[in-house]
Amino acid sequence: MQILDGRWLAAELVGSDTPSDIALLRAMGQHLPEIKLADSDAARVGDLVFAVGYPLGLEQTLTLGVISGLGRSSGGAGLSDFIQTDAAINSGNSGGALLDSQGRLVGINTLILSRSGGNIGIGFSAPSRVALQVADQLAEFGEVRRGAIGVVLDHVSEAASAAAGINSWDGALVVSVEAGSPAQAAGLKPGDIITAYNGRHVKSAGGLRTWIGVSQAGTPLEITYKRGRAEETVVAVKAEPLKPPLVSGLSSLGVFIRPIQPADKLPEDVKGMIVRELLPGSLGALSGLMVGDVIVAVNNEFAATQQVCDRLASESRGPVRLLVYRAGALRPIIIQS
Repeated sequence: MQILDGRWLAAELVGSDTPSDIALLRAMGQHLPEIKLADSDAARVGDLVFAVGYPLGLEQTLTLGVISGLGRSSGGAGLSDFIQTDAAINSGNSGGALLDSQGRLVGINTLILSRSGGNIGIGFSAPSRVALQVADQLAEFGEVRRGAIGVVLDHVSEAASAAAGINSWDGALVVSVEAGSPAQAAGLKPGDIITAYNGRHVKSAGGLRTWIGVSQAGTPLEITYKRGRAEETVVAVKAEPLKPPLVSGLSSLGVFIRPIQPADKLPEDVKGMIVRELLPGSLGALSGLMVGDVIVAVNNEFAATQQVCDRLASESRGPVRLLVYRAGALRPIIIQS
């Protein structure tokens, strides 16, 4: 690896993590520069940022922009808590630093959203907090040993927000709780709205899934939730090792679905199954499918139920072809199986 002063250093791969697209290298050398760290949780939309990298082989390139959004999902990567920026990020920027106005690391550049393959002002960076949690586990184990608490999460709907007497759709709605799980032992129930995690405000279900996912198994987690109009409750939940899901049909592609509910407020003529979760790094996640998409058809047949979708996906002898409703339009998505 080469550093700013032009030196080439021998380095070895300590470990890598596909869902977060982060790797840890051990460099051999003396008098190595050390970057200062920023708290990515304190980042705000509109903050000035600089992207550093080697775009198209042009070494040590610096581009300027602002934070355009927080807690973003790219639709194709395993992380659902990206920092979005309009700082120019091109091929070769991946793995480079996203710096704040004081030159501190606030994120690691990961990918862009583009139809042409070039920069159009929509780039994504993994927050420094997530990167450090991943790096800590890579240093200790050579891999990320993800934790889970046994819940299925979804966005907070208008109906759920009204039932809880809150004026915000922030948080994560508990859709189901696995029997015998740490979440059940802590008293969580379907319908609860998780509002904070380890003292940090929960903005979205995707963000909370990322936070729990990079927590080491066995780590005690502090969960704050609201049930109905009662006061918020704080419980301690001990994360357990993430279990590989029992896979079949769409689940084998990392796609988990549920029926449409009135709270989803979709047009009456939209029928099918809603994507409730995508397994990080799965074929489904890499296809461009997004949480909240409505799967209207699988291999040209109507997606009437989960059983029908799973059967059609299992019977496919090649790519699984989906017709998806998103943001008022139908679009085809192909999952390479």
